[in-house]
Amino acid sequence: MLILIAAIAILYYFTSESEERSIKNRWRTNEHFLNSGISWKNKYALNLIGELKPYEQKWYHFGIKPAYEERFPYSTTIFVFLTDGEHLFQFIRGLLVLGVITLLNPLYGLVWFVSTKAASFFKETLTNWQ
Repeated sequence: MLILIAAIAILYYFTSESEERSIKNRWRTNEHFLNSGISWKNKYALNLIGELKPYEQKWYHFGIKPAYEERFPYSTTIFVFLTDGEHLFQFIRGLLVLGVITLLNPLYGLVWFVSTKAASFFKETLTNWQ
């Protein structure tokens, strides 16, 4: 088990470095996904001339109001990891931490998962409540 935890720690380090590269625009191969200079727009819908569309109320927001219209449902909240490199690597790091905690004690893993999701929900609800 110790070797597995060490391997997960190495993967955690690589995802942290990859997130940093994504944030600092060191990846120039795919301008629309990994380049954080513009990739934050991937979570929002664009009009025909490439400008961000203003927010329109959706039935599934339950009081949360994103800054602009979402590109697809929940692209600014629970599915934000699908929109850019920074959020993808943060998601992978969270899974790696969950994996280590679950290996040590499955009940602690469950508690960590539920508590982080609850904290995320409250953060989004309190900061975006209208």
